[in-house]
Amino acid sequence: MSNDNCQKLKLDDALKRLPGPQGERSVALFEHGSLVVKLYAPRGSDPHARVVASSQPWACGDKLYLTRGAKAIELGTPPQHVDEIVAESDAVILYESDVSPAIAAKLANFQLVGVFRAPRARDVIVYRRVSGRTAAP
Repeated sequence: MSNDNCQKLKLDDALKRLPGPQGERSVALFEHGSLVVKLYAPRGSDPHARVVASSQPWACGDKLYLTRGAKAIELGTPPQHVDEIVAESDAVILYESDVSPAIAAKLANFQLVGVFRAPRARDVIVYRRVSGRTAAP
């Protein structure tokens, strides 16, 4: 087996490519067919985001990044077991159409971070637990 087609890239060299030319937080390092290997640089750090509750984590595609040791919990759609799951969550990702007044009330300790809209997809709302606030009893 020959290594003639082998490519090497040092991490230091890869890191010099971030941020991208237009401030991108990820850059492609290698592409082959449909495979794309990217280096991602998150904004800051958040050691407290350990549990993320989501309507359907798989629906976030390549936009949901969890750190080592973090846990994703599926709420389902419509959301199920909201009280128990939200109580242990640091962030919640819900389809906008699933946020009823009852669900919104259960998110009193959370702040809306953003709404994401894409063609041919359900709109998604991201909430983050407000620092210092714990789940309501």
